[in-house]
Amino acid sequence: MQQQHQQLELKKTEQTLRIDSEQKTIEQLTRTIEESKRLTGEMTPFLAETFALITQQVEQDLPFLSQERQLRLDHLSEGLADPQLAVGEKFRRVMEVLRVETEYGVDIEVAQQSLVIDGRDLLMNQLRIGHYQQRQQQIVAQAEQDEMTARAQAAEIQQQLSHDKQALQQAIRQVRGDVERLTRETVTLAKKEKQLVGQHQRLDVEKSKRTAQLQELVGFIRMAARDVDSLIHQSQLNALNPQRGEVLRPLIEQQRFPGMDEVRSLRDLLLAQSQASGQVQIVKQSILDRQGESITAETVLLGDFSAAYRSADETGFLLYSQPSSRLFALSVLPSGRYQRQIERYLDGESASIPIDVGRGASLRQLTYQTAVTDQLNQGGFIVWPILVIALVAITLIAERIWFLRQNRFDATSLMRKLQPQIMAENWSECEALCRGSQKKALPRVLCAGLKFRYLEREELENVMQEAILAEIPRLERFLSTLAVLASIAPLLGLLGTVTGMINTFQVITFHGTSDPRLMSGGISEALVTTMLGLGVAIPIMLSHSLLSRRVETSIAQIEEKSIRFVNLVCQVRLAKVTVK
Repeated sequence: MQQQHQQLELKKTEQTLRIDSEQKTIEQLTRTIEESKRLTGEMTPFLAETFALITQQVEQDLPFLSQERQLRLDHLSEGLADPQLAVGEKFRRVMEVLRVETEYGVDIEVAQQSLVIDGRDLLMNQLRIGHYQQRQQQIVAQAEQDEMTARAQAAEIQQQLSHDKQALQQAIRQVRGDVERLTRETVTLAKKEKQLVGQHQRLDVEKSKRTAQLQELVGFIRMAARDVDSLIHQSQLNALNPQRGEVLRPLIEQQRFPGMDEVRSLRDLLLAQSQASGQVQIVKQSILDRQGESITAETVLLGDFSAAYRSADETGFLLYSQPSSRLFALSVLPSGRYQRQIERYLDGESASIPIDVGRGASLRQLTYQTAVTDQLNQGGFIVWPILVIALVAITLIAERIWFLRQNRFDATSLMRKLQPQIMAENWSECEALCRGSQKKALPRVLCAGLKFRYLEREELENVMQEAILAEIPRLERFLSTLAVLASIAPLLGLLGTVTGMINTFQVITFHGTSDPRLMSGGISEALVTTMLGLGVAIPIMLSHSLLSRRVETSIAQIEEKSIRFVNLVCQVRLAKVTVK
């Protein structure tokens, strides 16, 4: 009986310990779930506040892609109002919308805290029956001693044994009652343990669900923090405040769930970047000049696209260095026109300023541009004959243009004045009108006809034709030369191409094709001479065509007015014959 009682006590103790452990685990899970519910509850108003800030910024911003941005906000609003959507997914969508509003660039882990349950240890009830056994042994020993000592005391000993027997029976009944009570308590504890195990399993499922949601949310926060950190460090606006990205360090590096203050810092930093990327800022900023020295210059930042500066010595464009988070001057100064535009903008005299929408890509190309003289030197000796042809052609074209402008004449007006004088046979007045413009081709031809006005029609026409033929060489002078020059220039370019390719193959013969830079000289010579030859020939051919057309028009006009003159003279003669 005593052994059974001890086994029940031991089993009860084990069950009590298991129940206590289950209760501690359940209380810890309950606290974790409550913490998860609290964090989820805090995240919902935070997302609503962030959505309101984004909406306010979109409403106050310039009307840029309003329908697209409003559609994005409507879609985000529907997502935030969807109760089936996880909090982490809602946060990811909010940060994605906030990231999109900017360019139009966190390791966070959960740390659980152990709690002491009620701040006290549980007490256990233990029942010991050794005292009764020891007392029974003493009574038996005393009885044996009394029986051996004197039979006379048998009645007294028997009475004492009877009394002890009753006490022992009472103790046995008490032990049996305790056994029954412990059995009932064991059954009750087993049921309670079964209930706690079921509750533990349910809480484990809920904890897993909550943990997955929190891990998803933390993952989105960490991803957003990394994206924003990359965006901040790639932006030239970071040169104004290189330390502004430090607020993201806790989100990226710490192994705990981020606080709402840190998440708000992430949002505020992205909002500030979005607003600053649409502004023009003029500040006094420390930059690196073209010699690599640090100076303070007047700097204008055109959003996140490009920047320019003006110092005491020069004006130029700036590029952003991400490793050092500093602005440095472009190694090549822009043209004077760009410099004047920058200076006028900084002085408030103009609202326009050059901007590189490629965020520095176009500005970097300025450092690789080759001057015209360098390109000509790359063409070799063939370039110089082509340039001589170009110079000669320009001289001849200028002379022809000047000559034709000097010989422009209003032939219709002259014939209108000559016609009444011819009809009146006032030949002296006709000669005076022609001599007044003796430097022009048509008056000279008409003067030649007036001298032989008394000849027959055919002879007079021959005289006029002879005078016209005398004027044609003066009009067509140098046109054939221009045609020849236009033909020679591309041939010289082709010759330069051939010599350049010969040089290239010679380099390949001696050095192979391992280093393309060794072959670039011959290739440059071939291409530059071809380009220069065509560039000279095309304008010469165009000028030759226009000048030839102009000369043909002048000759046709002279011939037409000469025939008109002959017809008028013959008409006067015919009128005189008719009168007679």
